Amino acid sequence: MAVLSVADQFVNYYEYHQNKHNQLIHFIFVPVILLSFIMLLGLVHVPIISTPSEFLNLFVGNAGFIAAVPLVAYYFVLDREAGAVILAEIVGFVALSTYLQLYESRSTFYFIAFLSQVCGWGFQFFGHGFFEGRRPALFDNILQTLIAPLFVVIEAFFFLGLKSDLKKQVEDGLSTRNARKQK
Repeated sequence: MAVLSVADQFVNYYEYHQNKHNQLIHFIFVPVILLSFIMLLGLVHVPIISTPSEFLNLFVGNAGFIAAVPLVAYYFVLDREAGAVILAEIVGFVALSTYLQLYESRSTFYFIAFLSQVCGWGFQFFGHGFFEGRRPALFDNILQTLIAPLFVVIEAFFFLGLKSDLKKQVEDGLSTRNARKQK
C-alpha cells in the first residue's frame, strides 16, 4: 500500500466500510470525534505568538492547532480538494474549541468533549459490529483513525458524484484485493 496514494489508502479503509448505514454513522461521528480531540488538545497551550487578542493567542498557540498542521498537509498531499474541505473544517473546529475555552465553563467544555468521545466512538463501534459484522479498521491499523476524516470527505464527494475516476480506482482495487483473498 502506497502511503502517498489516496486510492491505495482508500481501498484499505473502504474494505471496512461497505455498509451505507455504517458510512452514514462515520459521516456524522468522525467529525464529532475530531472536534473533541481538537478540544482536548486545545487545552495544552503553546505560547508561540503573543498578540493583544486572547482568542488569536489561544487559536494558534494550542496543541490542537499545532497537531492539525502536519495532518492537513498530509491530506493535501493525498487529495487537494478533500484537504481543502478538511482545512476549513479544522479551522472551524479550532475556532469553536477556542470560543468554548474562553466563554464557557470548564465543566461545560469537558462535558462536550467527553460526550463527543463517548457518542462518537460508541456509534462507530456499533456501526461496525451491527452493520458490517466486523471489528473496526483501527484494530488492524491504529493510523486509520488519522486518515478517517479524509475518507469521510471523499465518501461525500463520491455521494455527490464527484471524483468518479478515484471511485473507479478504489472499486477496482477492492475487487483485486477480494479476488486475491478468494484464492
